[in-house]
Amino acid sequence: MYHVVESSKSFQEILFELEPAVQRLGLTVLAVHDVGAALARRDNGFDEDYAIYDIVGWRQAEEMLRDDLRAGLFLPWRLAVYTENGVTRLGFLRQPPVADPSLQRALDEGAARLLQLVDEMR
Repeated sequence: MYHVVESSKSFQEILFELEPAVQRLGLTVLAVHDVGAALARRDNGFDEDYAIYDIVGWRQAEEMLRDDLRAGLFLPWRLAVYTENGVTRLGFLRQPPVADPSLQRALDEGAARLLQLVDEMR
């Protein structure tokens, strides 16, 4: 399920403020992918800003991987920051429920942190 919100901030403001906010929440940015610039270089008419952040909570990642290394397929958490017709949006994909209670707990905690982050960036 998508969780996407509008922000009153510009795309550049979000990029400037996002990493410190991630760190305040005890998370780490592993990578930032400037998808908008990459698509624009392809000369295909794509003219929106679009960045994807790979984010991890080390405690949650350790908990997830301790029991089952396949849980790494849920990592890293991805947050998209983009513009759409001049409006800045932030969003992420909520993971579907899983049968393993400890994995579900870690996924829920990650989703809660991403929700907090998105709300802070509005």
